[in-house]
Amino acid sequence: MVETKKSPCKILIVDSDDSTRALLKENLAKEDYIVFDSGNGNVAFDIVNREKPDLVISDIFLPEMNGFELCQRIRDTSNIPTVPFIFFTAIDDMLTEIRAFRAGANEYMVKRNTKRQDLLVRIDGMLSNVNAFEKEKATLREGFLGKLGDVSVIDILQLLCNTNKTGNLLISDGTVEGNVYFMKGRIFYAELGQVKGEDAIYDMIFWEDGFFRFNQGEIPRQDIIASPTNKILSKCQRLLGKA
Repeated sequence: MVETKKSPCKILIVDSDDSTRALLKENLAKEDYIVFDSGNGNVAFDIVNREKPDLVISDIFLPEMNGFELCQRIRDTSNIPTVPFIFFTAIDDMLTEIRAFRAGANEYMVKRNTKRQDLLVRIDGMLSNVNAFEKEKATLREGFLGKLGDVSVIDILQLLCNTNKTGNLLISDGTVEGNVYFMKGRIFYAELGQVKGEDAIYDMIFWEDGFFRFNQGEIPRQDIIASPTNKILSKCQRLLGKA
């Protein structure tokens, strides 16, 4: 059997400084990543939707759309709302860092405090999580089950949305069980005890121990969730960032 060669991960660099972009691009290309770059927030957002990178690295100060707005817009309206996002900036300030995480960032790194190898290690760690998620996605069939801790609740939700699945996701922390229902990748019903709707999902995303099981197939349930699924996933990211 011939082993399929894994496609290299794609990274988008967003920085208004040409020399910074060039240096990062050179270093990442040496690691066999496919690298896109932009010095403009609006252009970067277009690249996100067109190329669907596996990771975004962005400064804060950008023309037309700053880094906070770019991150928030990716979370709220892009084709890849849960893409890992690193702020790589010269600003070493606690309030700015808090604002970055509230916008939906996964990591905040200060340029002058970060060695090249530290950045590469952090990138590799984030992309390893992406690759694990894609491996799970590739093996998805009629149903699947697993252990929380090996994969996060939000990754499971994103997986089912991206693959346009219809069915029921049962999630348990070992003591209580919650359920999320999908129709062609859209979340239309959720419950956790007496809590129903989006709030049930926002309670379950913090679970790190337990198990999950997905059963494919239409299950009669009232459609009670009006919010677009990408908005729900974006809010999940923001809630986890504040934890």
